[in-house]
Amino acid sequence: MVERINLAGYAFDRKAIGLAFSEYKKLKKNNEYDEEYKWKVLQDLNELKRDLEINKDNVIEFIEALKEKNPHQGPLVHWKQLDELTEFAKTHPEKTTNLINQLISGDEELKERINVFKDSTDLGTPLYAYILSAHNLKEYAPYKESSFKKFFEYFSYNEEPNLRSLTLGEKYAKFTEFCHDLAEFISENSNTSATALDAQDFIYTSTTYYSLKENFQLKYIYQFAKKLSELKQNTGQLFSELKEFPMDYLQERKEYYKDSPKIKEIRFRVLEVIINRENPDLEKIKEQVNNKYEKNILRAYDDFKILAQIYIDFFKDRIKSYLKNLSGQLITEVGKGDLTSRYVSFQSHGFPSDETWLAIYPTSKEDHRKSYQFYLSFEPNNIKFGLYAGSKIKENLEEKDTIQDPSSIEFQRIKNKFEDQKDRFYKLNESDKENKKEDIEKQEVFEEIKNQIEKTYQVILYGPIGTGKTYSAKKFARWWLQEQDNEENIDEQIKMITFHPSFSYEDFIEGLTVKTEDGERKYEIEDGVFKELCIKAKKEYEEADPKAEASKYILIIDEINRGNLPKIFGETITLLEKDKRLGKKNETKADLAHSGNEFTIPPNLRIIGTMNTADRSIALIDAALRRRFRFLHFSPNYNQILNKYGFEGEKDLENTIEESQEDRKILQALSIKALKKINRKIIESSNLGKGKQIGHSLFLENSSEEAIKDTWRYEVLPLLETYYFGQFDRMKREVFEGNEIDLIDWETLEIRNFDSSELEDALRKIIS
Repeated sequence: MVERINLAGYAFDRKAIGLAFSEYKKLKKNNEYDEEYKWKVLQDLNELKRDLEINKDNVIEFIEALKEKNPHQGPLVHWKQLDELTEFAKTHPEKTTNLINQLISGDEELKERINVFKDSTDLGTPLYAYILSAHNLKEYAPYKESSFKKFFEYFSYNEEPNLRSLTLGEKYAKFTEFCHDLAEFISENSNTSATALDAQDFIYTSTTYYSLKENFQLKYIYQFAKKLSELKQNTGQLFSELKEFPMDYLQERKEYYKDSPKIKEIRFRVLEVIINRENPDLEKIKEQVNNKYEKNILRAYDDFKILAQIYIDFFKDRIKSYLKNLSGQLITEVGKGDLTSRYVSFQSHGFPSDETWLAIYPTSKEDHRKSYQFYLSFEPNNIKFGLYAGSKIKENLEEKDTIQDPSSIEFQRIKNKFEDQKDRFYKLNESDKENKKEDIEKQEVFEEIKNQIEKTYQVILYGPIGTGKTYSAKKFARWWLQEQDNEENIDEQIKMITFHPSFSYEDFIEGLTVKTEDGERKYEIEDGVFKELCIKAKKEYEEADPKAEASKYILIIDEINRGNLPKIFGETITLLEKDKRLGKKNETKADLAHSGNEFTIPPNLRIIGTMNTADRSIALIDAALRRRFRFLHFSPNYNQILNKYGFEGEKDLENTIEESQEDRKILQALSIKALKKINRKIIESSNLGKGKQIGHSLFLENSSEEAIKDTWRYEVLPLLETYYFGQFDRMKREVFEGNEIDLIDWETLEIRNFDSSELEDALRKIIS
């Protein structure tokens, strides 16, 4: 399977390029292909340049021709660059003439000619590529960096040019060399004399055009499954092919397995022998390693499972890229913006396999096993696709089509099948969602709140930011009221307010307001939110018979610690006690400050407060208030994230990080482990402590890579920055163990913009 072609010094998969080129030739014969304009534009410019000797008198004319010919649809260079070149030429016509002539016909190497032009104008690679292509389309081609990089992702053997480290001249010189080598391949496979523009067109269409890229990727994965099936039957052939793998890859895998136990040690020893160009005695190696252990480590492993992992890992990143593209394209085609995917790269329950698959399911499900899915699987003898019930749904549903003839593999056919099933797919998942009501009665936290609120009639849920205090307060209130009254419409029995530094007694109990009528100012008493709710609850209590069945009311005070509590509660603070409520044996009344009226708190009213210990310690709460509340601590609950993401424990996290082929699952697993590590460091910090931990709820809605990235970028890192008052050096020392993770610019001391892969690298560094 390792069929290589060398392009500009890089090794590419000849099989993959060949499949893509076959699709490319078919594409050029149908109406989807829309790139002919490039030849027309550049041929016209080549003829113009052939008849034009550029000088200071016509250089503007030449640039205007470049602008006129640059297509409005699919421009070969950004218009801004041409405008900037025009302005430069108007000011420096002779210099511009010399630069253009030197660029297209100078004696220096191409990279030097471009760098000289760049030093004078500071324009981008696409402009220099356009000018050179306008001069000679056989030798030069337009440049689109995203397509060039994507070509490496789709076709190279784990190599990628570090374009960031290259000068503009070096970058385009490398691209030109690449196009020349690729043009030779095209010539050999099409009986034509291919040009640099032909190569550029193939690079662009094979990485961009729907459905060229999807078709060749489907066929490649299918052929890979067939190849693995052959190797599964012939371990000797597997050995022979491993010997042909690049030496640097074999060395890298050997280092990866070095000092590893059990099966990984067997792989290490096999690699060691292959690298030394010897014939491995697999049976002997297996026996030597197995004898180290009391239990038989080989019980679940045949020779294929031992060796195939080395083989598969060589192709893994590229196949993962294909599966990611296929699932992303299907989501775009048939979804409503509410779908995600799970895919594996020839793995089955942690073992190498000759089958692979992808599943598309609603983001709301989090776990594909609990969802009805659009399913696409690759097996050695067929491709299956259609509607499928996840393994944790108690229904045997499979509505699939099968492709066995490789020539009939087409992405459009799979897409059409999913389109036909789309309404049923959404209906099944919505129905499944409705039938699974929350079993909140069994949640221990609700039972605990219930027990404590019955003892004192008021509780405070306290803990670090993001531990679900407010969420739990609101959910508990509805659950408890439904349990008490068995009523559906209970919104009027719940009142929620938020305390803040300017919240006052007048807002909470009662205050004087001034009104003007007929030119006269009148002072009136206006009830506050707490007094209003007490009056409503008292009316229900007095009318109820028996009193114990009076409808219950709950006041939720969010951020209760941010208000001046003694001032806000005033004389009513004593009335909060259970035995001093209306109708109790020590019933107590208070005269209110403004109206002078008697006031009592009915027993069918409960209070739930929430407070963030990141803002204020519980020890700073007024002692009189502390005596009248029960306090329930909320800690980061990692099990909630594990369950939400469908992980089955710490071991599952480790396996996902090491072996998963799904970027989203890897980021979720890394985030959980990194959160644990960071919180442990926060607890150990003498300046922070457990009250400053970061809560689990920040991660509960992370159903996509983008959402996970945003949580770290806009919530976790800014929170750490706040905790450390911008002292990044101390943060680095205490939280990151002295490591300069790449999520922060350590020169400017600012949080960076980063992508998902950079986040993954940083999280791996944090947990290491």
